[in-house]
Amino acid sequence: MNPLLKKHKSKIALQRFNQFLDGNVLNSDQLEFLNQILDYVCENGDITTMTVVNDYPFDENLQVFSDKMVPLKNYLENVHNVVNPQMHG
Repeated sequence: MNPLLKKHKSKIALQRFNQFLDGNVLNSDQLEFLNQILDYVCENGDITTMTVVNDYPFDENLQVFSDKMVPLKNYLENVHNVVNPQMHG
């Protein structure tokens, strides 16, 4: 992936991360999980709910969001839709 594009997608993911934090009170495990998601997006340029459900290390730690699964899903879909607009319209 083009380094400039990768950096732009990472900035978008960070903006969505901050928006998610504004609306939720999270514990330290949940914050660490979101940091892993952010790192993944910075490294790979995207993430999907299927990645989080099926791939290590997310699948092994997903239970930390058992009480906030819907907001987490919405956050992931929002990041994915923004960093991959060509797939959504």
